Amino acid sequence: MGLYPNLKRAFVMLWLLLLTGCWSSNEIEDLSVYVGIALDKGEVTAEEQQLREQGSAEKNIDKVTATLQIISSKSSSSSDQSTKTDQKPFINTAGTGDSVFEIFREFASRRDQPVIGHHMKIVVISGGLARANRLDDMLDFFYRDNDIRPSCFVVVSRGEARKTLETKVPGGIPAFRLVGMLDNRNRTLEVIPSVSLSKLQGYLQSGTSFILQNVLSAQGEIKFSGAAVIKGETKKLIGYLSEEELKGLVWLTGSGKGGLVKAYDHNDSGRSMAYEMKSMKSTIKSRADGKKLSFDVNIESEGRLIELWNHASIFNRPATKELEAIFEQKVRRLIDQAIKKMQQQYRVDVAGFGSHVRIEHPRLWQSVKKDWDSVFSQSLIHYKVKLKITEFGSLID
Repeated sequence: MGLYPNLKRAFVMLWLLLLTGCWSSNEIEDLSVYVGIALDKGEVTAEEQQLREQGSAEKNIDKVTATLQIISSKSSSSSDQSTKTDQKPFINTAGTGDSVFEIFREFASRRDQPVIGHHMKIVVISGGLARANRLDDMLDFFYRDNDIRPSCFVVVSRGEARKTLETKVPGGIPAFRLVGMLDNRNRTLEVIPSVSLSKLQGYLQSGTSFILQNVLSAQGEIKFSGAAVIKGETKKLIGYLSEEELKGLVWLTGSGKGGLVKAYDHNDSGRSMAYEMKSMKSTIKSRADGKKLSFDVNIESEGRLIELWNHASIFNRPATKELEAIFEQKVRRLIDQAIKKMQQQYRVDVAGFGSHVRIEHPRLWQSVKKDWDSVFSQSLIHYKVKLKITEFGSLID
């Protein structure tokens, strides 16, 4: 009888030894947790340029400046209220080199706390860097590093990427703000579906052309404006879609979650009016005649008339039809701009037409997929737009 209690005690003691917790963990106050990173073209120093001219250094190596946005643990743990309000909740630190991994390791010689990327939210790449280098080369380190999660997002900055990690908003963290802005698709057509590192890897491996959200920065303010066009063959940036062209692409693909169309009355007043889109649908059908391809696109939307600078009554059927026609004309103008930019200027398919050919004409796709962007540029796109005003807000006539 006395043996069982002793066995129980021994079992409990052995079990407690196994509950050691995270003995290899570090306190978060002892780490530099970075939540965003900006990649810009690095400047070559006068000494390096001289060595290149003398043949003592590589001439064709492009340098990168990586700017980390680190959460400031000192500001969060400070007990002085005045210090909290005056001190930013983040620190931006930068390094330059021809290896991103080497830049990260050099931070260890400049900071008393090791940097970790378990909570990194966003990567901002400058347009100049993306135009000169392949995206798969630039991001190779991010895909190999176990610290960085493949769910973090990637955007492109038309100017210096590091400026997008600056802000005038007290207590704000720019990296978090950028991620929050990506969730505003239900409010505007200027925010496209976000692209994570894992999703971007799929684009790069498939060789298809695609777009990334473009962000502008000025005087501590940031704004999403248009999109960066990445050519699948070269994996490099080849240009941009303007805000209007991006809206046209969203309508063409039916990828919008919410937004508006602003147009102007055709009468003498020329007053503005606004249609708020509540639903959007685009059906794309590919047609093959030998190796010649064409596409039929049917675009439908329902929404509300949300603003009308006109005293005339809008609750009779003819007036409603007239307004719908005005908005449809504006959408067609946007779509024409997007198609022209894709087929005539950049000659790339960033609207996903190739996927419809792959599904609907698999044999033909095998013969054209290697040169798809060129084939797409010569294809005909026919489309129809039908907008229906289903409500007029809370206005009562």
